[in-house]
Amino acid sequence: MDRLGLNREGCYAILYNGGMIYDCCSGEILYQNTMPLSYVKYIFDQAARFGLYCQTYEGDYVVTPEDRPEAAQYHWSSQMEVRVDPDLLEHLKEEPVKVLTSCLDDRKSMRHTVTLCFRGPKERFPSFSPVNIIWNM
Repeated sequence: MDRLGLNREGCYAILYNGGMIYDCCSGEILYQNTMPLSYVKYIFDQAARFGLYCQTYEGDYVVTPEDRPEAAQYHWSSQMEVRVDPDLLEHLKEEPVKVLTSCLDDRKSMRHTVTLCFRGPKERFPSFSPVNIIWNM
């Protein structure tokens, strides 16, 4: 926020596709909708099952279990530092605000895969808004 000059009074940011509202001046989180770690694990497991890239966020960092071109592309577009941790799900202590999956190789295949493995998010994630589950297609 500092780099963009948004750290002034009356400036707020809506982040993580609406999962967080942040006061840019005070640094206070005004609203946050996190994902239970069991949901995060399920999404990462399904992404791995179908060969999709998957990442989440911890503090100011993007965290992912494997270094793939999608991580470099996300770093380039967001300027967020990416940390690779093969044991990410064991080390993740706090519920994240967002999980993102993407596939740079075959977007048509990804659309089909997302339909198969995440069909009926209300049944699989009954107490969670799907706005925090983002698929780059």
